[in-house]
Amino acid sequence: MKEKSTDRGEGQTNNGRRDFVKGVTTAGLLGAVGIASTLTASAEASSKVPQSPEDRSRSRSGIIDCRSPLAFQDSVPASLKILSQYFQALSDRKLDGMAELMHFPFLAHEGPEAQLVQSREELISSPPRSMNVSGKGPSKIAPGAYDILDFIQMHIYSPVGAGLSLEYSRFAPNGTKIFSCHGLYGVTNNDGKWGIEWVSTIFKPANQVGRDQWYNYPILNTALHENHRDHVMARRYNDLPELRQTVFDPFPHGSLSLGPSVVRDATGKTRQEYRTEGVMSRLRYSTGDTQEEMDKQTFGQAQFSRTSGESVGGWALSIETPDTRMLYASAEKGHFYSGYYRYTEDGSIISEHRYLGALVNWKGKWYGNDISRIIGQVVYQDRSNDTRS
Repeated sequence: MKEKSTDRGEGQTNNGRRDFVKGVTTAGLLGAVGIASTLTASAEASSKVPQSPEDRSRSRSGIIDCRSPLAFQDSVPASLKILSQYFQALSDRKLDGMAELMHFPFLAHEGPEAQLVQSREELISSPPRSMNVSGKGPSKIAPGAYDILDFIQMHIYSPVGAGLSLEYSRFAPNGTKIFSCHGLYGVTNNDGKWGIEWVSTIFKPANQVGRDQWYNYPILNTALHENHRDHVMARRYNDLPELRQTVFDPFPHGSLSLGPSVVRDATGKTRQEYRTEGVMSRLRYSTGDTQEEMDKQTFGQAQFSRTSGESVGGWALSIETPDTRMLYASAEKGHFYSGYYRYTEDGSIISEHRYLGALVNWKGKWYGNDISRIIGQVVYQDRSNDTRS
């Protein structure tokens, strides 16, 4: 059974398919109709995030964008602390300490295919190679090797989580550099606990560092931009077969939502909440899409223009943010920072969104979209509550 809906429509379009991890449908890059939906363990639980009616950054749809202190006052310091503690446990080769900082289940993307780690016990008994500090079995750690932290960088944030990168160097006992490792990490607040829920790593041999600019980046940038372009045009001209192909991922993959929950009250009305209490997972995982499943998807195309425009106007076009860039790359995988603006027909900006992701080469083809292997999406700026001239 396949586990994931590649829905870019409002809410979830599972067509009878069960989610492996009940969590969040990540909003599509150009994408999802409205905002990502959340299935939580307690639909009645209230958010722990303050809900101030005076907060001008809250749009008419209930979204808190990045102009608000609510978006970063807790998530930024908490996630930086979690990631620095994680590196300390890794460099000390303490798997128990690493496990304390994780949410379970969590996703590890070490190659093209994602690995779902269901529990603390599974992590201890069968850790991903990048986390295997046991000295037994497949590992990226040579005997006696040590690590030095190069940097931790914050990229995106919301009231319930953040996306960061961590880069470190690994050295042999004689001081010779072996690897440069770049990782993307999604840190979330689930039911009051801050922890790592999504990881992607790229290990590069030391003598290959510096090759990105002239070799890897041009290849990966082209693949990323072409997918974005093809998806936009399919949306704009109502080309469902092409739209489906731009989000088709026939191998294990998963994403992490930092967006709000859609909560339905007793009357059936919905509202947006950045919920933490009762939320046990923000993951979306799939063992791989099939063509049969994809052929059933409509991605909310019939109402996409209207609903994605919120109260600003009908959607007409989406364009990548100029800040889109590769952060790190290898021959088979790249880590990128991206986002997009939505526009109305008259050129008015509807909203701006940001996310982190992993672009992978699977059996000779590059796969990169805004729903698979991403941390996001956060609303950088929502214009639906701005003063209009």
